[in-house]
Amino acid sequence: MTRSLIILAALAACGSHGTTPAEHDASPDSATVDAPPSTAEIELMYRSRDGMATACAPDAAVPLTLPPQGGFVLLVGLRAKHLDPASVMITASIRDTVGGQVLSVEQRPVTLVPGADGWATPDMPDSLYNWANLPACPLASATRDLFEQPYLLRIAAEDGAGAQADATLTIVPACDAGSGGDLCRCQCKQGYKLGDPCP
Repeated sequence: MTRSLIILAALAACGSHGTTPAEHDASPDSATVDAPPSTAEIELMYRSRDGMATACAPDAAVPLTLPPQGGFVLLVGLRAKHLDPASVMITASIRDTVGGQVLSVEQRPVTLVPGADGWATPDMPDSLYNWANLPACPLASATRDLFEQPYLLRIAAEDGAGAQADATLTIVPACDAGSGGDLCRCQCKQGYKLGDPCP
């Protein structure tokens, strides 16, 4: 066999095993490596007592809300850039700033509405649907009051195309002022057990 035939035979044998360059480029691993970094951005928001989407500043007093299912929840969400507003899944959690314990987690799909400034905000903000209904109290695992105390709120978001972003902020859950907040202050008191009487 001549030298040229040996080389051709070797090339043919190599081509019959493994993946071709095109197949290699199309593999999931290479697509992940070559994908550009996500440019998604989010900023935390909450629903005010009058149903408005409100920017969440550090140490913001976030209302504790009594939903139809009972208990008290934090209605928290986000505004976003570079996420598909029709396919956003959010995961919200609240953590104790003292011991670092995660107290509550809630995940749900939400619909956002794009604005002229490029930021998308919760659709129908006066409803409960496009906010995480993050259970706040009563929580048997709480080691201190769940109102007028700082807690760490984290929200992670991902759209249908896989773009992701997250943000964390210290907030202060707040009961309604006056007698309207008596039930909240009772059920959100450290040590309260479901079914205990409240004034």
